[in-house]
Amino acid sequence: KWILEFLILETSGLMIFINLLYIYFVLSTLYVLVFSIAGCFTRRKVSLPAQFPTKHNKIAILVPAYKEDTVIISTIKNLLQIDYPKRYFDIIVIADSFEPETINEIRKFPVILLEVSFLVSTKVNALNVAMENISSTYDIAVISDADNHLAYDFIQIINKSFLSGST
Repeated sequence: KWILEFLILETSGLMIFINLLYIYFVLSTLYVLVFSIAGCFTRRKVSLPAQFPTKHNKIAILVPAYKEDTVIISTIKNLLQIDYPKRYFDIIVIADSFEPETINEIRKFPVILLEVSFLVSTKVNALNVAMENISSTYDIAVISDADNHLAYDFIQIINKSFLSGST
């Protein structure tokens, strides 16, 4: 008799747990659904700088790359699309252990190519070589990884922040 009562209580307790779990999942799904639909009807305001400054600092974009033959050409093409006067920025690719075909392909682009080779390759070593080899005519140095693509106005925003004293 007591075993039967225990099984009945256990079953009803299990059913309560299952019902609570079901209610939790339904509410979670409704929560996501409501905000997904609300996101379709609201428009995110993009704040663009009111006016880009007329003074352009000379900027070096340093791209240290170690055996990144598969992505470097795409990255160079992206960096060449940047909306900033071409005479005010240089793209400096520090190529560590690249294939000769990739080096020849990079040379077709208007970039500064520094070929390096280290026993222990690190970004710090590559950047140190780049800083020793570039002239001191740059006001700003930007470091971009070989597989990063920058927004078209990234350098404009960096220049504006630099001129305004922002960090």
